[in-house]
Amino acid sequence: MSPAPVLQQVYSEHRARMLAALIRVLGDFELAEDALQDACALALRKWGDIGPDDPVAWLLTAARNSAIDRLRRAQVSRDKLAQLAGQPGAVTTMTEFGEDSLLSMGDERLSLIFTCCHPALAPDARVALTLQAVAGLTAGQIARMFLVSEPTLAQRLVRAKRKIRDAGISLEVPADHLLPERLSGVLAVVYLIFTQGYTAAREQPEHRTLTEEAIRLGKLVAALMPGEAEALGLVALLLLHDSRSAARYSPAGEVTLLADQDRSRWDRAGIAEAVGLLDRALRLGKAGRPGSCQLQAAIAALHAQAPTAGQTDWPRIAALYAELLAVAPSPVVALNHAVAVAEAAGPDEGLALIDRIDGLDRYHLLHAARADLLRRQGRTAAAAAAYRRAHELAINPADRRFLARRLHDRRPGVPMRLSILDHGHRRRAKLFLMLTAAMSRADSPDIVKMLLYQPGFAARPLLELTADAMRGPSYWTAGEREYLAMCTAQVLQCPFCIDTHAELTRVAGHGDIDPDDPGSVRPELRAVRDFLAAVTGAPDRADATGVAGLPEQAVLEALRVSLVFNIISRLANAFDFTLREGQLHSGTRALHRFGYRFPGFLLAGGESTGHGDAAEDLRRAVLDAPAATDPALRAAAATGGPLPQPWQSYATTVRDASYQITATDIGRLTAAGHTEDEIFEVTVAAAVGAATRRFDAGRRALGHQTTG
Repeated sequence: MSPAPVLQQVYSEHRARMLAALIRVLGDFELAEDALQDACALALRKWGDIGPDDPVAWLLTAARNSAIDRLRRAQVSRDKLAQLAGQPGAVTTMTEFGEDSLLSMGDERLSLIFTCCHPALAPDARVALTLQAVAGLTAGQIARMFLVSEPTLAQRLVRAKRKIRDAGISLEVPADHLLPERLSGVLAVVYLIFTQGYTAAREQPEHRTLTEEAIRLGKLVAALMPGEAEALGLVALLLLHDSRSAARYSPAGEVTLLADQDRSRWDRAGIAEAVGLLDRALRLGKAGRPGSCQLQAAIAALHAQAPTAGQTDWPRIAALYAELLAVAPSPVVALNHAVAVAEAAGPDEGLALIDRIDGLDRYHLLHAARADLLRRQGRTAAAAAAYRRAHELAINPADRRFLARRLHDRRPGVPMRLSILDHGHRRRAKLFLMLTAAMSRADSPDIVKMLLYQPGFAARPLLELTADAMRGPSYWTAGEREYLAMCTAQVLQCPFCIDTHAELTRVAGHGDIDPDDPGSVRPELRAVRDFLAAVTGAPDRADATGVAGLPEQAVLEALRVSLVFNIISRLANAFDFTLREGQLHSGTRALHRFGYRFPGFLLAGGESTGHGDAAEDLRRAVLDAPAATDPALRAAAATGGPLPQPWQSYATTVRDASYQITATDIGRLTAAGHTEDEIFEVTVAAAVGAATRRFDAGRRALGHQTTG
């Protein structure tokens, strides 16, 4: 049996404790981290399935020996090497030292936080370094908190670690009289640990573990330094945020805005505790101006104590944010102030303030707030652009689904842009949709309704191709194919397909691929992903150089995935598919469980594939099948041939920028006398034409002859 589960448990529970001990002895962050990793690698080879009697002591000894070996091999730091070699063999944890209050608490994590928040380091660097060392956050996660790029944050960490090493900064646990100068950094670290958990997807373990750990650490700091008003203010702030956690998501996992939350589900005991702590903090600090944590807690308390959303004291909240801007100015505080002003004085004033904020272009909440104010002004096109930008930048899947719904202004029960796709099905399809909706307790997804509307028009060959491309034998795993589907949808800016296939990547990939982390995929998948993105975005310049090392069949299989989702993403954008409550969970799992296959009786009348060429099968199904429109009209829509207006501009937009289609475009066609069936057929023809053109371009880049 592998020792990995035992090691993983020991590492997750005692990482901070072991790292603190090694940093204290070595005085070098990077060396301590590397040595601990070496010890873990050695444990994987040496341990049995239960591990040694004292696994922490074993790992510390192995890490110390590894550090000595590294120093010896590097032939540097001779003084440090001599110092280590002369020390006793055991590395002891910090609970065995001293009688100061911090040490006597015996909390390794809190001690390490105070140790890392050294005043010799720049404030941002000490906080970032501590988040990595203590909370185990990645550079990417910390970068998103600081609203900087990952390479920028990584360089900060490297510089901070080297400064510790080169300047000989002592990383001892500070004595009590040194704690106040480190407090601001410690409070920032605790707050950001809470934020990482609070903003994580609800289904991720860190959603609760990090928020609970941050509250625990905050209370320890307040107990350690009872005279510090800001420490009490931080605990009050965390408790107030946490008091709303049960109401932040619907039972189906969808985001619920503060104004829409069921306030009966808020933790009133937690709110009362927080308000009491805030009162104590304000009394302690009454001689001076309240600090950042106290002001933020006061704002959160006003929200928590309002009986209803409509009774929120927005003028007072706006005033507190203005005071917070003076105490701790930052672009995020400026954004929160602008939102409060908009609620108190109207969207015009709030939007004017938002448009003056610099440094938040990659912060999705800025674009979401701006979109909401534009929507309230009636500027729908500008609001849609802002919602689209917010959706691109959001990380949390629930946030992305919420923004996708706002982007399309869709609510449960609101139909797609073509009513026939909701209500025009044959009897057998209607019965199937009713039955599946009853079983899953969620309305059938829009994609299912569309595919079952006219199985004789493109749907059957498209479904057969999809089932084979996504779940047939392949060089790529099912999770990897879902990832490629998601990436194709990203190029085409299709929120429905992005969110659906991000979730399917998690489900089918069994957690091996993180759809939000491009670095989590193997190099072969990255190479073919980039090739498909180039084929989708610029087919005339498709170049297969980057996939030259892959088996040709593997690239062709990936092209078939891209072909499918070049079609479906365009249709989802044009017809305005959206994910309604409960559908992401039930729909994606059903799709995965049934391998993209529908019962055969639902597809009766549809032409099966059989020409041996995926692109040709789809072309024939669109151009040759009996339909309401003239074949010449469909052919022109598919190939870019001349069409009368408004068909010409509409078909061009479907092929080249489907995300720009609006209800107005559909209305223009119906006003010109065209039926919804005609609009449906021309849209499908244009989508299939655009997709098969890109499929052919990819094959030509590989040296294949094509028929298109």
